[in-house]
Amino acid sequence: MAHSRENKLTRRRFQQYAVLLRGWVLSLCLLPPVGSLADAPPTKTDPRETTVQESNLAVWMSNKNEGWAAYNLGRAYHTGSHGIKKNAAKAFEYYQVGAEAGYAMAQANFGYCHETGFGTDRNLNDAIKWYRASAEQGNRFGQLNYAGKLLENALRLKNENKMLEARDWYLKAHYQDETLIEAAYGIGVTYIQLPTKTRENTRLAKRWFALAAAGNHTDAQFALGYLDEVAGNNKSAFNWYSISMAGGSFPAIFNLARCYEYGIGVAQSSELARKHYRLAAMSGHPESQYSIGLLVYNAANSELDLGEACMWWSLARKNGVPEATEALRKLEGSRLLSHEGITTAKNAAAKFTPKAPPAKHSPTPFNIEIAVSTEPDSSAASGFFVTRDGWLITSTEALSLDHQTLKLKPGYEIKVITEAGEFLVSDSIIVNKNRSIAALKVTGDFHPLPLGDSDNIREEAPMFAVSLDSPSQDNFKPQILKGTVGSTTKGRRNEPLFSINTSEIPASFSNLLVFDALGQATGFVFAPTHPSRTELVATKINAIENFLKDNIPSIKLETKKPLGEPSEIAMMDMARQSTAVVVVYRK
Repeated sequence: MAHSRENKLTRRRFQQYAVLLRGWVLSLCLLPPVGSLADAPPTKTDPRETTVQESNLAVWMSNKNEGWAAYNLGRAYHTGSHGIKKNAAKAFEYYQVGAEAGYAMAQANFGYCHETGFGTDRNLNDAIKWYRASAEQGNRFGQLNYAGKLLENALRLKNENKMLEARDWYLKAHYQDETLIEAAYGIGVTYIQLPTKTRENTRLAKRWFALAAAGNHTDAQFALGYLDEVAGNNKSAFNWYSISMAGGSFPAIFNLARCYEYGIGVAQSSELARKHYRLAAMSGHPESQYSIGLLVYNAANSELDLGEACMWWSLARKNGVPEATEALRKLEGSRLLSHEGITTAKNAAAKFTPKAPPAKHSPTPFNIEIAVSTEPDSSAASGFFVTRDGWLITSTEALSLDHQTLKLKPGYEIKVITEAGEFLVSDSIIVNKNRSIAALKVTGDFHPLPLGDSDNIREEAPMFAVSLDSPSQDNFKPQILKGTVGSTTKGRRNEPLFSINTSEIPASFSNLLVFDALGQATGFVFAPTHPSRTELVATKINAIENFLKDNIPSIKLETKKPLGEPSEIAMMDMARQSTAVVVVYRK
């Protein structure tokens, strides 16, 4: 009995990848499902709560109409902490108070409630509204979840502009927190699903998928396997599918079965193909149900075998596989299986109960940090001069700006500390479109590094970075890292990135300025969000130069090119002179 299916399998493999991406988009902001969140056993107290006393509950209650306190109360009812039992309706009620008071963390969690039906009826439009409000205030979960909804719509409508907008929000979330592997995966999807994608888009997609895969994102692991298979790297594809399968991916199990069936990246084995198809089919994977039916049908030696094939195809048809309808029609018309056998097979399909899928770890897609009502007396971060007359750049996060006005919060001032002394800010703060980089002006004569051409950086070129270790009003300690360029992109202005492979980056480092062997500034890196990383991802200095010229027409950037390569000692000294401590303090 032969039933040719090679062309269908080829088509189905491409369809399977699209199904994966659609499934991810629909589930991204729902992870973990509300049921698993509400029904989970009591968890250990978050380490960040160890310094928070139970008496804080009374403080929150006495300030329950303020955004920060209402958020904390919603969070307590949401997670069942601080001696409060979980109560979805109460969590929703307090998140609403916080959201309507304009508190970004409450807005993101209020959107989560609307999307998942946590404490209220599901309302996707309200979810998007509150995700956006939170995202625009800079909350990383608001940005992540808003990006997810934008991407879902972009894929459904095949709208490239919406896809690029989603990428922008994913990038903002990822810049804030590199552990958000869903953001890295989403960025990869926006590259690989572009209607006008190029070879460079595919390379960038693989880079972002690899970041997510390193964090055990099973869909990213599957995507890397798929891209390797399309490129003919079958052994690597098989390995990625195996890794993704270990994380509970049914599409990966299905593609492993294909690999075994056709010898793709591994020795051909009908027995292992059947085993993997059956494993996914028993858990309800439609494509695997159709495929195990084909294997059973092609090897059938009895009516019992044909009955099993009929059962699997009946399940696959029910679950939306169009090929199964045609296969059933041919089987029923062939008279190979009796009417009684067909009835028995369809009854078995009707009674079929899928096995529960293996649990997949899902990061919490909402804010869980405790909010505080008071601001710190001071904070400090590194900044870097770009002109001789005192313009310097730093991160907006270091300045703790008001998210609505993008101005310094009332009651605070900024001073800049260098080896030469202290200086007060003498002009307005200028913030870039992504609200990530700020430019400040102090009065004096300074020694910036000249700006290089970061669009012509080559891979493996030597690079250096200067930062401050644990900067404060009394601590000015410039430190230098050495490394090499890992990857570069000549993409759009809103994605001007390159990476530097270096030694371990201390968590105590602040923002970094990257410069080349000629002593020319080539990029800016935000303060590391967690220790033990050996890769810096830098915003190209060309993009920062464009931002400065667009917003400060009279600025005189230091662009004079060095006449020769300075000694390493001289270059380190130049880098230190260009560095400053930016201190935000309460008056």
